[in-house]
Amino acid sequence: MTAADYRERLTAVGITDPDRILTLAARTVRQIRGEEPGTSALEDRWYRSLTAGAPDYGIYDDEDYLAEAWACWQVYSRHYLYCLRRPKGCPPDGVAAALQPVTRLADLGCGIGYSTAALRDLFPGADVYGTQLPGPQADIARTHGVTVHTDVQPDTDVVFASEYFEHFQEPITHLQHVLTAARPRALIIANTFTSPSAGHFPEYVVTEDDTLYGGHRTVPGRTASRLFTEELHRHGFREMPGVNIWNHRPRIWVQP
Repeated sequence: MTAADYRERLTAVGITDPDRILTLAARTVRQIRGEEPGTSALEDRWYRSLTAGAPDYGIYDDEDYLAEAWACWQVYSRHYLYCLRRPKGCPPDGVAAALQPVTRLADLGCGIGYSTAALRDLFPGADVYGTQLPGPQADIARTHGVTVHTDVQPDTDVVFASEYFEHFQEPITHLQHVLTAARPRALIIANTFTSPSAGHFPEYVVTEDDTLYGGHRTVPGRTASRLFTEELHRHGFREMPGVNIWNHRPRIWVQP
């Protein structure tokens, strides 16, 4: 899962200048890690669209977003999967082993499919699929042999969501949909509601459907994060006991 491998996959789906994408991705990684100042042009475009009152969801189909997706894999998803594998994360054998048996697992917003492919190795024997809207990211995911659906499927007992829910302006409503449609017994979630990024929102909407919170309102990311956790509790989920992952990223939620 090297940059050279990604270059080959970019070429395979018709990207004419994969080295440009990799150069952008390397810069984005440095910016995420605070090693270089500034933000990506795609992130600037996204926040300008929010200021104008018309979220530009076209960023997800832009070739430059393939750089964002690779940076996300490099900085975030790859590390989360490592945390699931390492024994000290949940002694004696790690989180992935403790969640077994897993029959069906969804990688929500699987993007370019590297995390989905890694999850197949981490949960051998499980039916592992990704969710992603049609476009360049889904095309690359399929080069891994990943099955890609546009929405979560029923009878999915484990859900993996890395940097996913913060891309929905109404994340709690979407969480409710996932819980109802998939009926999972466990969720592996890493959210960053308070961090700016292409596709994230400075404020989130809690709609009138979220009756627990008293009707439609807009809340900052920190409040959205708290309400998201409360919603999981309301559906009977609790953090998995015995898990020792630094900073709770990802957080493991299970039905007791």
